[in-house]
Amino acid sequence: MAFIYGTENYCQSADHSADNIYQLRLGYQLNSQDQVNNTSNITLRLEARSTSSKYTTYGYNETPTIDGTTLSAKTFDFRSTNTWQNFGERTFDVNHNADGSYSVVKEGSFVTSLTGGRVKSGNANVTVTLPTIPRASSITVNDANIGSSTNIVINKTSDSFTTTLQYKAFDENSWTTIVNKTSNQVYGWTVPTSFYNKIPNSKTMTCQFLAQTYNGDTLVGSSTTSATFTATGNPVINSVSATDTNSNTIALTGDSSKMVKYASYVRLAVSATGINGAASACTIVINGVTAVSGIV
Repeated sequence: MAFIYGTENYCQSADHSADNIYQLRLGYQLNSQDQVNNTSNITLRLEARSTSSKYTTYGYNETPTIDGTTLSAKTFDFRSTNTWQNFGERTFDVNHNADGSYSVVKEGSFVTSLTGGRVKSGNANVTVTLPTIPRASSITVNDANIGSSTNIVINKTSDSFTTTLQYKAFDENSWTTIVNKTSNQVYGWTVPTSFYNKIPNSKTMTCQFLAQTYNGDTLVGSSTTSATFTATGNPVINSVSATDTNSNTIALTGDSSKMVKYASYVRLAVSATGINGAASACTIVINGVTAVSGIV
């Protein structure tokens, strides 16, 4: 990649008599990118030139500073007009943002020990904008009922990437693999009916999902999300019975299953079975009054 330069700035001379003669610019070059570590290796180069043949200063030293680092002093030669010369160069790694982007202003400067109408100092900058490094895909999982199907949406940052999907229920310590290295952007998945057994006394449960993004066999990164799954279905009512517990009315009727209005003491009993391993909760309401409520 060729160097990309920022705006050319005029330098200052010691007595300001040659402030319109010397120019300085800072450029950058991208050398390589590390997708796994989300970094780029770049070179910054500081260059200067004289725009007038009247100013042929040479043989002196200048000390450059590039992106905050002061480099060793070196000699310079302005006998060739309008010829850019390397005043200093620095190669190093830069860290990209979490989304893989990078755009930062870098600065360079120099200073000499010259006096009189010759170049004394200067500074320049350049905005370093690098290609975005694709990062790990993010995922979304739609809430659903236990036993039904849902979609896992994979927000890919590169079409060539693949994704390994895993899940972990709220009471689990290890991940269960759904699919290895799928290239899909939407993956259909059925919520396991075994989740019913995890919530015998609750209607909902949470589940975590892990997406591991691969570029070939190289792990680019990972991301997580969660979804809520709901237990559905009513318990099966096996039997309902009413029994008189008042011995006086039982003596009159001779049958505890018969009731005497305003006199019998009624005990209600319900037998129910929860489906899919769930406990069954029943409530009995008589004339607007809750008589029984709980797990049966």
